[in-house]
Amino acid sequence: MEVRKNNIGSLKKLKFEIPFYQRAYSWKKQDIENLISDINCKKGHYLGNIVVKKDHDKFIVIDGQQRLTTIYIIFMALKEKLFELDYEIDSGDGEKLKNFDINENRYINRQILEAINFVKNNKILCETSFKEILSSAIFTMTIIPENVKATEYFELVNTKSIQLEN
Repeated sequence: MEVRKNNIGSLKKLKFEIPFYQRAYSWKKQDIENLISDINCKKGHYLGNIVVKKDHDKFIVIDGQQRLTTIYIIFMALKEKLFELDYEIDSGDGEKLKNFDINENRYINRQILEAINFVKNNKILCETSFKEILSSAIFTMTIIPENVKATEYFELVNTKSIQLEN
């Protein structure tokens, strides 16, 4: 396994895909508010680990999709497209996120719609320093080896702890 320490700014131009075996986006306002507040506390806030598998020109997200989707939505609210994110779960949601317009209410996934509405009205995001603080937030990205099947790794990680619910 390869582990990289990155800041959010280093995601620029990367492509991520949320595979079909992941649950749908389910963060609520409180989860998003906690993330924004944590990031805003200090420069270099640690966001945790994201587990991915390289697949040609994109990374398949095995763990960390809720945070990654929320960060994507936050950057879009800031009118910046830092990285690409596609959902294999529901190609419609992925397409809608890809062609994101913060002022449109055209999202099928209710949680994504609520996240967008919450983020676009969040006062902290309007502060000029927030974008700089967000870009300095750090995370680790673990890239599993090519010979390991992503679905098997996902099952291993998720059966050894508390089962996720939709």
